[in-house]
Parts: sequence; C-alpha cells; structure tokens
Amino acid sequence: MSDFRYFVISSGGERCDGYEQRRAAEAVALEYGDGAHLVDTVAAVYTPLIEIVEEGALKLLGFGAWNTALGPAENLIEAVKKGYGPLVRAFLAKGGNGLAREARERPDNGIGAQLLTDYALSAARPEFVLQVLTEDKRETRWHVELLLRIASHALKHGAYPAAESAYGAVLGRSRVPDHVPRSLLGLARSKQGLGRADDAREQYRDLIRRYPRRPEADEGRYRLGVLLADAYDDTAASLAAFRDLVDVGRHSSW
Repeated sequence: MSDFRYFVISSGGERCDGYEQRRAAEAVALEYGDGAHLVDTVAAVYTPLIEIVEEGALKLLGFGAWNTALGPAENLIEAVKKGYGPLVRAFLAKGGNGLAREARERPDNGIGAQLLTDYALSAARPEFVLQVLTEDKRETRWHVELLLRIASHALKHGAYPAAESAYGAVLGRSRVPDHVPRSLLGLARSKQGLGRADDAREQYRDLIRRYPRRPEADEGRYRLGVLLADAYDDTAASLAAFRDLVDVGRHSSW
C-alpha cells in the first residue's frame, strides 16, 4: 500500500504518480496540462476528492469523498462505484499492491485475483493485473478465466499489447479445448490491431486450418478477407477467403 496522499494521473493515463504534498502534486498536474487529474485519497468526507486541469487551471469534479480510513479493498470498491476511471486509477495505485500480494500468495483462492482484475479493468489498466497473473506459473481455473476476461477487455478497448499477452498466456496454460480457437482468433485480431499484418494473416490461416468447423474460424475467414483486401490490396485472395466462408454452408453471423 502506498503512503502517498495525492496522486496525479496524466491526461493520456500513461503516468500515475504519488505525492505527499499537495503543492508538488498540483505543480505536476498543471505541468501535464489539460486533462490531467489530481486525486486527494484522504479528503474529508463529502468534500470533492478529484480535480481536473482545464484551460491551465485545476477545477473540482463532483465526486464527494467517503470515509477513506477504510482498507485498500474497501476504498477501491467505493472508487469503482463512482464509475470514473482516473479516480479508480489513483486508489488502485494507493492500495493495489496489497491486492496484488494477495493474488500472488493465495492463487488457489482466487478472490484477491478477481478483485484485482475488477479494479484494474475499471481503471483501464489491464497490464497491471496481467503482470501479476502471468508471474505465477501455477495452473488454476481462476487464472485462465481471468486471463480470458482480461484479454477480451483489452481487445475490445484497443489495448492490443495486453490482449496479445493475455491470449498467449491462455494458450500456454489452458487445458480446455474451447479456449484454443478463441485464443487463436484473439491473437490474430491483436496482431492485426498492432499493424503486424503478416503475423495476423498467418494466425488467421492457422486458426482456419486447425479448427475449420468452429465459429471462430468463420470469423477468422471474414477478418482474413478484409485484411487481405485492406493491407495487401489482394482482391483475388480476399474473395477466395469470403468464398471459403460461404462454402462452409453453416448459418453464421459472419
């Protein structure tokens, strides 16, 4: 758990740093510029606890403080209830280490890992919990289920590096047959999102070759056709992929 009172989150969310003195935190927030946030994690009850930089000045946001003398998990719950990402990010930085330690030390329980996942995804920080889960090489159902959740969330929100890492970890750990085609598709989409067209193309083809009758392969055929047209301007190959999808003869949303 961090002893810092104030946390400053940069406008793009790349940085979240703690400070003991408000003056220092305020100076950093203003230096970051518009869109940066300053959070007072021990603000008095009912008083505003988060500010945003707008037009070069800090302005209060309408999120009142609660009794922050609660434990780190309870504070994170309250922050998540507010539904504001930078606020969750600050309390995750303040108390997330304790939950991370719980997830590492008691992997078979899963409760700490689930809570950590909830808070990290609420704060748009999939890489934080991903690091914790992938450090532990023991195979438990909690790990695989949470890795899939992280992967899906990261892919949906365009966090392609985290999605690629999470789907790769699932492939290396899961013994559930259904997880393999799902992860292969997720890997292909992640690689495509990262601009690695050649890798994505081969990943789609691998999925289709290994699991030709799976619904994931149908989506793979469609996405492969789009990729071949957009990234390679290969109309013939693109049409072949679409014909392959039609020839499967199965009702599919793709």
